[in-house]
Amino acid sequence: MALNRGFRYRKKSTDIQHGRQEPQCYVFPVRIIQTAQDPTNTWGKVFLRHIEDMEQYINNWELVKAFLGGEAS
Repeated sequence: MALNRGFRYRKKSTDIQHGRQEPQCYVFPVRIIQTAQDPTNTWGKVFLRHIEDMEQYINNWELVKAFLGGEAS
């Protein structure tokens, strides 16, 4: 989940919304996350920059539907 609550460590922008946007929910298959985990991190941290074509997983609720046994469209 990327909350998009504004700019961090930057001077204030002249942007009216100050960098605020709707939150982005990423829905990843488990196998994608497992392959993108940092092996040196004991918490199994995953960085979005290590996932190819991550834009296809933004709000992709069809993956959840398919996992739960519904038909994906």
